Amino acid sequence: MVTRWLLALVGVGGLLVAIVNQVWAQACVGDCDGSGTVTVDELVRGVNIALGTQPLLNCPSFDRDSSNTVTVDELVAGVNNALVGCNPPIPGSARLTARVLNRTGAQATVTVHGVFAQSGFVGEGMASNYSVAGVSIPGACGSSCTCPGASCSTVCDTSTGSNLPRCDIQVDNLGPGIWTHDITVSATGQEQYRQSLLVSDPARRNNIEPDATRTYDWTVFKTVLTVNQSGDADDGTCDATCTLRTAIGRANATTSGQRPVLIRFDHAAAEFAGGLAQINVTNNTALAITAAETVIDGTNSEGDPSPVDGFAARTYRTVIRQDPANKTLELAADIRVQAANVTLRGLSVERVLPSSDTGLNLKDQNGIAFDAGSQGGRIITCRLDGGAAARTAAENQAAQGKDCVDAANTGGTASSPVTVEDTEARFCFDRGLKSQSGYVSVVRSWIHNNLRGGLLVQSPPPPPTPGAGIQGIIRAVDNLVEQSGVNQAQQVARASAAEMAVQGVLARLETDGNVLRNGADHGIHFAGSNSQGSIRRDYICGFNRTAGNNGKGILVEKAGGTANEVMIRETTIAYTDDNGLKIEGSIAANTGSSTDHGRNAFVHNGGFSAGVERTDRNFRNLTTDTPALARGNYWQRCYPSSNPNENTCSDTNVSNNDTNNTTGSFDKVDSHDAKPHAADQGTQQTAILDIDADGFAVTPTKAVQGGIVRIEGQGFNAIGGHTTTYDCSEATLKANNCTGLNGTCVEFLDSTSGTWQQADILGVTPTHLTVRSPINCSQPTTIRVRRKRLSGPEIPLGLPEMQTTFCTNP
Repeated sequence: MVTRWLLALVGVGGLLVAIVNQVWAQACVGDCDGSGTVTVDELVRGVNIALGTQPLLNCPSFDRDSSNTVTVDELVAGVNNALVGCNPPIPGSARLTARVLNRTGAQATVTVHGVFAQSGFVGEGMASNYSVAGVSIPGACGSSCTCPGASCSTVCDTSTGSNLPRCDIQVDNLGPGIWTHDITVSATGQEQYRQSLLVSDPARRNNIEPDATRTYDWTVFKTVLTVNQSGDADDGTCDATCTLRTAIGRANATTSGQRPVLIRFDHAAAEFAGGLAQINVTNNTALAITAAETVIDGTNSEGDPSPVDGFAARTYRTVIRQDPANKTLELAADIRVQAANVTLRGLSVERVLPSSDTGLNLKDQNGIAFDAGSQGGRIITCRLDGGAAARTAAENQAAQGKDCVDAANTGGTASSPVTVEDTEARFCFDRGLKSQSGYVSVVRSWIHNNLRGGLLVQSPPPPPTPGAGIQGIIRAVDNLVEQSGVNQAQQVARASAAEMAVQGVLARLETDGNVLRNGADHGIHFAGSNSQGSIRRDYICGFNRTAGNNGKGILVEKAGGTANEVMIRETTIAYTDDNGLKIEGSIAANTGSSTDHGRNAFVHNGGFSAGVERTDRNFRNLTTDTPALARGNYWQRCYPSSNPNENTCSDTNVSNNDTNNTTGSFDKVDSHDAKPHAADQGTQQTAILDIDADGFAVTPTKAVQGGIVRIEGQGFNAIGGHTTTYDCSEATLKANNCTGLNGTCVEFLDSTSGTWQQADILGVTPTHLTVRSPINCSQPTTIRVRRKRLSGPEIPLGLPEMQTTFCTNP
């Protein structure tokens, strides 16, 4: 019967070609193994699933409508794909809403324009550019905007704390891909540019601003100042000729009624050869911004630096370069922000250091400094270079105060922090970012090769305010922080340089979804007194740069407070040469209780002795605060060497081999309730994706090839993809692979070829995956996640709970 049914479907296949690829969300209906073709064996499997003789798990791709059944229509689609191949559909057009916020207080006339840049598809009937001129936006809420030749709507926007008119301009039939957008306001001379990725998403329009929490793409500014000179003089006027120092001075002289202020750069000016606006800062004083609501935007007409590109691929055409010859004063940072809600965008801020440490000025001279009253300040899509790429040493006796970013007493709060976003901070003699008092947020940035460490949060200067509570916080989310203490030539310049550190009684570090790797010291260091932190979903790996440097994933050295002041959850620590997590001092940390399991993973920490991996170094508690809470975690030695049960961990095996507990006891580390990392789907360890209300389990929801993507879920195998090779390179982490399933496998459906593409993994925790997208987005598609079971490869390639939509708008 099955054979006759199958032959009948094949026999009428010629009549069914028109049905091919009606639904593209699955790789190819009937393509059970993601090979890009449908075989007869796969068709037979589909028929058997339809008859109920095989489970849907054997080929979920037949269930294109997620009904948990296989229908005749789906079998027909599979036959068509077998006959004519798995040809993906041609992407549809993209839709754009350009949201323009008028902050002038008066009627404004603007033009929005865009041009297709690269990496996409412009099909028949699709536009490769758009222009909407003469858009009239009222000065206050209550009136409507008009958009000649286009559709638009008026919104009263409250996101800035005031009721302001916003015009949402609708543009349809655009080719999906990377676009360069611009806005011009002839009355003020405003010109701004931005690149964004547009996708063919029928459910949601594209916006230019990638941050889904922001409600507008463009601002119409009250005052616009244009820089066209490379020098550092200040003649007090910003007219036919204008330096950056003069423009900042004119901005500082504005009243609140003349703000917000935009400072832009004329890259076509004769002074800027080849379109490179290089500002040579030679004055002995810093460029101090004292006017609130000032924006300095260095983006050029090509949209560079592009927030769509990866950090290494970005081009910066506005460079603020510090000449150190006359920098003898303390606090002579390149840029000092001394007012609220100041934004620096699209800038490369570079420092040139003298040839040796003896020539370093001993004063506090940071790249960008945020001073008192600078809450709400923002650095976005910038590159900060401290000039120490070739330094071979950075010891304590040399100059201090050479951080890429220094934030001190800013007044920042959780609702109005100083924010560093989508920014590269590198080669600074001290740290990538230092915060002392106030709230600093570091988001989706690349912090690397800073000689004294990555991020540091400190207490305020003594004495602390009695009863004031936490006064200094860094919140770090979705960053790549790596190679601290290591210069460009991969020489260790300073052995004591943690990727993230907390010092003092009123300092706190909050993390979520970061990758910390390959530094000369520790991943995270809680140093002294009752420093505090919440560490969540971080991947901490590879702290073994120098033999004997005792690198640790997390080192806790608390001298006061309680263990609950350092909470560690859903984090993986791997490949450290001394300890994964080590607790010294007098107070422990909380890595999981009986009512709040830790769901951390500890694997391959401690290095080797006489060629044999040490077995008690994943977690060591050396305090008298015992036993340290470490319940409900994933451990390298979960399974005993003989007769393991994939659904059950041996708490005794973990205690004796992954911790420094006395054999047969849990005296130092309470590691009970260990979780099996390679269990089957039917236990409490079921692997699922955390799908939000909008149907997503991924951030961002779209990216170009090579872009970093983060996937949220539960029960990922964070142990099995690690080998005994102590190396935290992306090549080593390819042991998490999809060919001969091992560890955790992540695949993206390439809508241009109809095939599944394996993603390179940067980090894997039990609840969080950090990967590089192997595809360019053009239209909605699918990501799927699989994992290795102890008993063999896990079958479900496409359970609904193991797939999420990608290449869509948030």
